[in-house]
Amino acid sequence: NSSIDFSKASGTRTETGSHDVTAWSVNPYIGWKPTDRMTFWGSFGFGLGSSDVKGDSSRRKSDITLMTIGAGGSGTVYERRIGRVNLNVDAIGDFVFARISDDGYAGRGGTDANAGTTRLGFETTGRFRSNGAIRDLGGSLALAYRGDFGDAASGSGIEIGLGVELGIPSIGLKVDLDGRSLLLQSNDLSEYGFSGDVTWSPRGEEKGPFVSFRPYWGATGDKRDTLWDQGVEEINVDTSAQGQKYEVEFGYGIPLMYDSGTLKLFGRGDIEEGETTSRSGGVDIETVGGITAGYEAVEQTSGTTEVEHRGYIRFNKEF
Repeated sequence: NSSIDFSKASGTRTETGSHDVTAWSVNPYIGWKPTDRMTFWGSFGFGLGSSDVKGDSSRRKSDITLMTIGAGGSGTVYERRIGRVNLNVDAIGDFVFARISDDGYAGRGGTDANAGTTRLGFETTGRFRSNGAIRDLGGSLALAYRGDFGDAASGSGIEIGLGVELGIPSIGLKVDLDGRSLLLQSNDLSEYGFSGDVTWSPRGEEKGPFVSFRPYWGATGDKRDTLWDQGVEEINVDTSAQGQKYEVEFGYGIPLMYDSGTLKLFGRGDIEEGETTSRSGGVDIETVGGITAGYEAVEQTSGTTEVEHRGYIRFNKEF
């Protein structure tokens, strides 16, 4: 749910009003792990909502429909241990499609917007473990064919990605860096991205205080195969974003009685390119039975003020 107050000038007249959008969606997913070397996942999301624009002299109300579908998987095709380094080569592939429809207003025809992407390639991962302060060190290299289609950017090309992971358990520090670039794109689309995640959690993120800083430059990777571990929160097929964003999150995890789960209280601040900022706070409950539920209130400022209320419930169980 979001609400925007606006003011716009038309000639010598200034009109004020609001734009309210309300939407509900359901995103079931399923993962299948036939062996430790192989993972598959699939998801279908469907949502309904409405858009209501109220001005001083007019009102436009329309219904909207949301749909997402995705599937993918990965499988280890080569693995070897070289000293203290574990080397893996995985075949990866995924497909995601999203569609939003607006039925129009006042007899005017509606609009449909589609976007999709498919990817197929290989990822090489190396992990090193030591007995020193730096216990975990890893790196990855991915090379894949990617095809985009729909009303957004389209075409096909070669995507290359690099990643570095660093863990220092003695001080509760974890660093995750990822970069990628799109090469040899058929429609000369230039795209790159870099993202980072620096997390400090001295007692583990599930208990006690935690702070994380996440910078994003350009269009970053989706990592959709992590659905198996995290579930569906958002399937992003927008490959056009080239801006900058900085996100800071802090909170405290409180174990529930009888070790039945964790209650997290958190706050978050985002700064995007163009001085768009957002502040939010919420609560998240995660149970050992696989149920996660939460609520978050978000205030965004970019010339106008927008307030969103987000609630979710998710069930994620491995059989």
